[in-house]
Amino acid sequence: MLAETADLGRVDLSVVDRVVEDLLDRGADISRLMLVGAHCRNVWAKALGDSSPMVHTHDLLKIAALHDRLAWNQLKDAQDLAVVRRWYLGSTYLADRLYDEDLLPVLLAEGVDPSLALMRLWGQVCAALLGVEERRILLDQWSVCVSPLERVWAAEKRDRVWRAQAVALVEAFDRGIRAT
Repeated sequence: MLAETADLGRVDLSVVDRVVEDLLDRGADISRLMLVGAHCRNVWAKALGDSSPMVHTHDLLKIAALHDRLAWNQLKDAQDLAVVRRWYLGSTYLADRLYDEDLLPVLLAEGVDPSLALMRLWGQVCAALLGVEERRILLDQWSVCVSPLERVWAAEKRDRVWRAQAVALVEAFDRGIRAT
């Protein structure tokens, strides 16, 4: 089993790449790709444990799915993103990395609040995966998702302090995803 602090960059994803490539070659639609993404998430969650971040491309698909499903008032993707939030906030490896020279600016930008810095980092990592046009599309979709995501995350606990924190976490992710 991989360690909790496994570096996903060093994990062999070639099997997943071939599956997704095959689906694209056969003209698979986005719902099939999302199914593959969900399967990959489940495999990585079992292998890495609940305190490890998911593959970020899956997070981007979840944002797109949340956007699309808002038309039917379906918010399950916001709950899936909450799982990733818990992974980020529970990762001692990532929290410790915030004090490294390359990530210290993220921590400082969020007023030395590790929780907010981790959410901003998550947003930055997701945004960095996209080209200019894809990023524009994502930001258009994301702007519609912010309020529903805040509502879903805030409703997790019946606590005013948590509700305010949930909104602050979404706002930090927003700053990260919009960072250039």
